[in-house]
Amino acid sequence: MATPTSYGTPYVDLIKAARLQIAAAKTRGNTYTIDDFWTDDELFEYAKRGTADLWKAVIDLHHEHFLTLNSTDVSLASGDEQLSGVPVDTFRVYLIESISSESTACVFVPKAVNSRDFKAARWQGNQTPVMPTRGVIVYYCLTGAGAPNSTPVILTAPALSASVSLNFWYVPILGLHQYALETATNPIPGESDQALIYWIIAHMRAKERDDRSVDPAWLSAYATEKNNLLASLTPRQEQEPEYVESIF
Repeated sequence: MATPTSYGTPYVDLIKAARLQIAAAKTRGNTYTIDDFWTDDELFEYAKRGTADLWKAVIDLHHEHFLTLNSTDVSLASGDEQLSGVPVDTFRVYLIESISSESTACVFVPKAVNSRDFKAARWQGNQTPVMPTRGVIVYYCLTGAGAPNSTPVILTAPALSASVSLNFWYVPILGLHQYALETATNPIPGESDQALIYWIIAHMRAKERDDRSVDPAWLSAYATEKNNLLASLTPRQEQEPEYVESIF
């Protein structure tokens, strides 16, 4: 699973900052006193849910903030019609490329499993992915619930007559269930601490409200900070324009 970066702000500090924003927080000089109305474990659960909400928004920017390479585990065995060794934390597949010397002519292309090309490829029989042949196009399709529910199944066609090792570029889940309050840090890029603080406060205030609903003012503050964060994360490389003028 993906692990929190050591450069992020510790969650214990984010929780402390959230406590200091509300009336129930208590300070005595330089001493910080925890208010028993909310436990740290309770606020940590809020923080993890806010982290997941930000993560979903960041990966939809498609600027590869969480792109990960696995070049040791994933392969396509001879005669098989699905990949082996797919990481259990796979959420989204970015690129699959062959790295075996005998498979230089093998190209992996995403395609819907019910497409005409994919269906035709399943009837081709075992193909030989070696030079100097014209090369083999292997179609692949990500299926199954995927992380965190289960390891996704990546179907392929046609089958190959030789096994190939693969570079597997993918976006993993954060694995928030593995985070520990004492050691975990905020993994969201772009100075996202303030957004998480607002999220924590909005949800902790629900415990004070008669209707037990999330505080709308603090949730609005979170939404504004979230939008500002997403705007600041694009483009990632200023020397490459996000839009190119062209005549169609």
